[in-house]
Amino acid sequence: MSRRSLLIAAAVTVAGCGKHHRPRPKPPATVPDATALAAARDLERMLIASYDAKIATAGPKRSAQLEVAKAIHGTHLAALHGAPAGSADTAVATNLHKALRQSVRTLRQLATAASSGMNAALFASIAASHEVSAEANGT
Repeated sequence: MSRRSLLIAAAVTVAGCGKHHRPRPKPPATVPDATALAAARDLERMLIASYDAKIATAGPKRSAQLEVAKAIHGTHLAALHGAPAGSADTAVATNLHKALRQSVRTLRQLATAASSGMNAALFASIAASHEVSAEANGT
């Protein structure tokens, strides 16, 4: 065996004898503001279900207006990474205007308390949209 081969074999053996550290498991991935996001999704689902109930009893012109408003809430829900729930699973507000006003307050609180700037901006943006909708339509 050559001197070079012997040195390489010794180096490999010594390298393998060091302390073996087990890799630390990665901490589970957490979603910042997960509870707040879930609350915001529930708000949007409730508003969508409420619009559905109102559309069912509205005339054709009013129904078309309500469909547009409902679609806006669908985009909010998508931005919150949510999917529509079955109507049987969701509460329905009898007073949409009041529900929108309450959602503005809730979303503002969520925005203020958010740990992620991105989520704070999202909550604030949705709150602003709800406020405009409540004021413009007097739903």
